[in-house]
Amino acid sequence: MPCNGKSRIVQITPMRFRLDYVPATFDSAVKETLNVLTHEERVLLCSVNDPQLTALHFSLGASIRTAWSLWDESSPLVLDCKRLRLPSHADDLALAILEAARAELCGA
Repeated sequence: MPCNGKSRIVQITPMRFRLDYVPATFDSAVKETLNVLTHEERVLLCSVNDPQLTALHFSLGASIRTAWSLWDESSPLVLDCKRLRLPSHADDLALAILEAARAELCGA
């Protein structure tokens, strides 16, 4: 949110994903993202604008890309995202998951 003409820095702690679970579908990835957020992180996710959500690329987005192997184009999750005609680049997929999680959580 803008403050004195500047955007505040938005940071969410890298996620605490289960090591024994990788979602196989886009919908399950969105649900798992919401499951690991703390109450404070949920409030923050609802309060960010689009540029701030994109700024989460290095924290929350990196956790999603790494934990769920979004760079592996043959993973079930990436294949499901392709089936849904979502972006095919790992960075863009992580952002799509964050956008969908925010929409589900905040009704946006």
